[in-house]
Amino acid sequence: MDWELRFPVLQRQIKKQIFFALGIVYTYGTVYYTNGIISNLANREYVKKVFNGETNISDIFISKVANQPVPHQ
Repeated sequence: MDWELRFPVLQRQIKKQIFFALGIVYTYGTVYYTNGIISNLANREYVKKVFNGETNISDIFISKVANQPVPHQ
């Protein structure tokens, strides 16, 4: 998946919606956000579950990107 191709698509979605940022998480756990932040989520349980094909609903936690509580599904 090429980040350079996906970035403009995500940028357009942010303008339409009420998202702080959107990102793509690669299978090795690195996430590239539309606001320029790059982070590693490989240690997050919900990321591990998703890449194992499992459905996941996590507790609310503090986002590394926004430094705010974020519910994840």
